[in-house]
Amino acid sequence: FSRYTILEKGRPSVRLYQNMAVLQPVYQLLGISWKFRGNIAARSFDLIEPDGAVVMSHGVCWRPGGNVFCLDIARERDVPLCVAISAVVDSVIPPGLTAAVPVRAQG
Repeated sequence: FSRYTILEKGRPSVRLYQNMAVLQPVYQLLGISWKFRGNIAARSFDLIEPDGAVVMSHGVCWRPGGNVFCLDIARERDVPLCVAISAVVDSVIPPGLTAAVPVRAQG
C-alpha cells in the first residue's frame, strides 16, 4: 500500500490509499465520502458522492499536440482537492508500463 495525505486549508485532511499489489490499481479515500467509479488503470474514472452524484470526471482528451488528461469538476470549491487526487492517480506508473503518462496544463 501507498498512502497520501492531502491537506487543504479549511477542510479536513483526506487520505488516499493505493493498492498496486492487484492487477488493477485500487484506491480508497478516507476523510471524505467520495468513491472512485470507472477504470482507473485507463485513467477514465469519476469521483462520486454516496448518492451517485458526480463530483469529478477524469479522462483522456485528444489534442493536436498529444493526449492529455482532462478534468470536469462539478463544484468550484472541490477543484483543489480533485486536482490533488488526480495528480496522485496520474503520477502512478500503470501495470505494464515503464513510466507514468505525462500531464500537461492546458490554457
